Parts: sequence; structure tokens; C-alpha cells
Amino acid sequence: MRPTNERRRFRRPLVLAAALLGLVSLTANITSKQAIAAQGHGPKSVWERTKVPLPDAILADVATGKTTWSVGYAWTSDGDFAPQASQWVDGAWTGNKSAGLPTFGRLDGVDTASGRVWAVGTENVHDTDGNLVGFRALANRWDGKAWHREVLPLNQDAQNWATLNRVDVLPDGQVWAAGTQTHLPDNPEPDPELTKPSGVVLHFDGTRWKRFDVPKEVSYLTDLAVIDGQVWIAAESGFDSAGVWSLHGNTWKRTTIPHRPDLFVQSLAGEGKEGLDP
Repeated sequence: MRPTNERRRFRRPLVLAAALLGLVSLTANITSKQAIAAQGHGPKSVWERTKVPLPDAILADVATGKTTWSVGYAWTSDGDFAPQASQWVDGAWTGNKSAGLPTFGRLDGVDTASGRVWAVGTENVHDTDGNLVGFRALANRWDGKAWHREVLPLNQDAQNWATLNRVDVLPDGQVWAAGTQTHLPDNPEPDPELTKPSGVVLHFDGTRWKRFDVPKEVSYLTDLAVIDGQVWIAAESGFDSAGVWSLHGNTWKRTTIPHRPDLFVQSLAGEGKEGLDP
């Protein structure tokens, strides 16, 4: 999936796996008193169940490189949820490494390269009475002790909600992130064309963030991957179709998947010139 062999990450809607030097870790998108992971060693691995000490957590993504991380969210006592991040250290998962994260929200994507760790997700926004009134996109980098939130080039006021669910970190320090934004005008009967979701693609060059426009037909972005230097996205297009696009300069080119016009692509993977595997 990456232009180097430093690490690979495989993602699917309900299970996510990562591999590094023969170690395979699996996180499941389920809720339990203890979050569950599995690991195996070697090409003939047998999955071994391990516990992640994140009570009532739902694990959404896992990535591995020089370090291994899993992220997600946990339900709180008042019915909200809080972001969760756990690191694999000395053969076991740590407790929640939440320093610097918002109190309420979720992490949906994590990636690492060359020792850099980034996680993306959503902050839940509440009014003074504690009612949920919106969502703000999160992009966080880990400094070894705490998460640092990035200032993103997105309009995220009360009428513009945004989320990020995928992140791809490159060995040279570049970061790509993807998600969705929705505009909610005050008009109680707004024009559906003005309120439909739109895809969000962001790029960090090591110094600053830039937003890339996506095709108008792209609504919910389901995945992003940088494969052999090429940026790819998978997304829903309306309510009854989906597609895969690649970025060429500032222009997106849609790729047709033969014989599967009804296919909703949830995950992208590839390795170097081997190409793309939707």
C-alpha cells in the first residue's frame, strides 16, 4: 500500500490488520468490557486473542511501523463517547493515551511512518447545556507524550460540520487525510443540493495544510491511500453509486471497476507498482 516496505496497513469495514516483521495485530470494530485484539507470528500465524485495556471501546483502525497503535472511541457514562488511543509496548497494549485529545469525540484513523504518528477523527461539540450541536474534524500528531491538534483549512462553524476518517503518513513527513463535510443552513427546508455531504481531502507538506477540491459528485469519502506516490480516494457518489478516483496535479480522474457498477468501495490497498486493490 505504501511506496516503501516500512510497514503495511490493511483495512476493512469490520476488521483491521497490520503487519511488521512477522507480528500481526488485529482489532475488531466491536464493543465489549475489554477491547479485543489478536496477534500471530510468522507466515503460518495462529490468531491469539489479547485484551486492549480500554473499557467499552470500539477500535476503528490500527497502524504499525517503528511503533504500533490502535485508535477508536469509548462510550461515556452520560451517553457520549470519548477518543481512545493505545500503543503496543513490550508485548502488551497500553491504556488510553489521551493527553491532548478532546474530552468528547472519536478517532477513526491512525498511521505512522519514520517514527511519526498521526491520528484523525471528530470532536463532538456541545452547547452550554451539554447538548450535542455539531462535529469538528480532528488531525493530531503524537510527540511521544501527548497529542497536538492541527489547525485545518476548513470552515467548522455551527453550520459546517466536518469529520476525518482516514490518514496516510509518508516517510518524508507528508500527511494526507480524508473525510466529509456537511453544510447546515438555518433554513428549515433547505435546498438538498446545498446540504448534501461533500468529500474533504487535506494535504500537509510538513509545514502547512492545503485542501484539495474533490469532484462535485463525491459525497462520503470511505478511504484514502498513497500508492507509489499516487493519491487515491474511494467514495460514495450520491446514494446509489460509488467510485475510485486518482489525483493528477489538481485534477481527479475516476477509475471504472469492470463488471461491478454497484460496488461500494470501503478500502484501498496496494504496494508499489503492484497497483491498487479495491
